[in-house]
Amino acid sequence: MPQGESAYNWSKWLSLQFVKGKKRTPLEYLNVFQAQQTTQCPGTQFEIIEQKKDSVTYRFNSPACMDHDRQSQIARLFEGSEGLYKLTYAEKTAELSEATMNECLALFDKSHVTKHKSPE
Repeated sequence: MPQGESAYNWSKWLSLQFVKGKKRTPLEYLNVFQAQQTTQCPGTQFEIIEQKKDSVTYRFNSPACMDHDRQSQIARLFEGSEGLYKLTYAEKTAELSEATMNECLALFDKSHVTKHKSPE
């Protein structure tokens, strides 16, 4: 988030979420998420940018609905050793610029999650 913003009043957001357990593949998870979003917020648009065996990168644009401002997101869902991770960049805008999309894709390509072992 830019300085001076909060979790309730933001214009840009970068987050990493963890979905514990390997119950779904990244594509299966995305399909469920997409069905929920398009039902709750008609007019939401999804596009898969890249799909690999253990990850899927997508973007979506959502109109204002359910007390949320319109927003555009790019995200990568990927498998970890103990569940799925979702790396997301979001802006409260109708659509992300091409420069922002390219910057996020470059960041996503460099990103990975490792398991930290606590010293005993």
